[in-house]
Amino acid sequence: MKPMITILFVLAVAAAGFAALNVESFTCNGQSGTVVVETDTTMVCQASIKNGDSQNSAGLNSAKLLVNGVWADATSYTGGGFGTSISAGSSTTATFTGVKAVSPGPSNKFQSILLDDYTDTFVSDTTINVMAVKSLTAATSASSATEGQQFTVDSTMIVGGDPSSATLAASLSGGCSLAAGEAQTKSLGDLSNNDVVSRSWQVVQGSSNCNIVVTASITASSVTVQRTVPKTVTNPNAGSSSPTSSTTSTSSGGGSGGGAASSQTKAAVVKETPNSVKATFSSIPKGNSAVIEIPDDVDAGITKLVFKASTQIGSSYVNVMSLDSKPSSVADIGTGDVYKYIEISHNISEGSISAATLYFDVEKSWLGANDIDADKVYLNRYNSGRWDKLATSRINETSAAFSYSSATPGFSMFAISGEKKSGEAAPEKQPTAGETAKRTEPLISGEVVKIIMDYSPLILAVVLIVVAILGYFYYHGHRHLKKLPRKLRVKSA
Repeated sequence: MKPMITILFVLAVAAAGFAALNVESFTCNGQSGTVVVETDTTMVCQASIKNGDSQNSAGLNSAKLLVNGVWADATSYTGGGFGTSISAGSSTTATFTGVKAVSPGPSNKFQSILLDDYTDTFVSDTTINVMAVKSLTAATSASSATEGQQFTVDSTMIVGGDPSSATLAASLSGGCSLAAGEAQTKSLGDLSNNDVVSRSWQVVQGSSNCNIVVTASITASSVTVQRTVPKTVTNPNAGSSSPTSSTTSTSSGGGSGGGAASSQTKAAVVKETPNSVKATFSSIPKGNSAVIEIPDDVDAGITKLVFKASTQIGSSYVNVMSLDSKPSSVADIGTGDVYKYIEISHNISEGSISAATLYFDVEKSWLGANDIDADKVYLNRYNSGRWDKLATSRINETSAAFSYSSATPGFSMFAISGEKKSGEAAPEKQPTAGETAKRTEPLISGEVVKIIMDYSPLILAVVLIVVAILGYFYYHGHRHLKKLPRKLRVKSA
């Protein structure tokens, strides 16, 4: 029993040593509590680690900062610069550099700091408010105007993060001016993450081309984020002009019999992170096909999204993002191997969306590595707490990937999955009557054996403790018998 007590004492002392170290303060860029940072910028975070033992020193070999969610460019960051031997009651500082915020949002979190094998959750109280002007568009009611003619400038912004103030401002040059009563800078009031806000200005054309720069500004704490977009309204009498772009195009249907013309409205697509985009529309006329084309340098899970506007759609946005893993709030897909999870969010009324189709690629290397049948790749949609497999067609092939399309009744969470190739199963041997009589179920299933193997050290420890206890009572019980008179011992026998 004494060796066992010694082992337990050593383990208790070691556990107390780990618990003696704890994080007592945490900052990023010198800010604590709520930290404000612009998207795609890096932070320097510091944790003060204290040895709470007032009598003994404590050792520290590693410190790792763990991220909660996918808002940063990594899931963890390794600390440096701390002391490896912390004297009783003293503190040391671990510095985490290169912490890059890549996804805008107001309530991003860290999970914990690993001090060697001990988890300290002090950092979970820190909130990272990642700010960005996610999208900024500007449009003019006229591409050309003569001197004295009035036109309108409309601008729409999508907010990322939680700003304390926001403005839209229009700067003019080239002789044009704001109409009487128009303010150059317009306050946008109290805004929250993903809010869409618009403002307009009345402008009077001058004697030359009117150059307009719209600037969006959002501020929280001491951090200000800005984004600009230029526009030009030409004066035909000024002798020069500037081309303007249009988001609406018209194409006629194919086939020998021709077809009715159909209009497309292409989104302005902005890369937000390496795996997400923000697509915005100033408006989508009823009956038009809205088209979102994902840039080649963004791995958003799909290559293109198309839907038809059942009604007139005003200023709107669609977010497309691929996820590294399934969100914990989403049920398992159940069957098949998952290639990618995709989340599509938007501010468009569901009744305004029809005939939606997603286009995506699946790399041949993944199909081969997982023995997936290229003709059994599907797009699955998660809606109302369940996964629905959507009709999916293979439409193209390159040397590196297969291309697919799939119609969907709406936008939400999606998963691209594939099923294994079906191989020929070997014929099952039919047992004889004698074999059937001898056949019995295994005494212990594979699952039970695995559990026993996994916990064998613990089981062995428990067995040793039980044996030690039984030995103790057996030994002391016989010593007691030796002290009894001979007659009593014989009688008791």
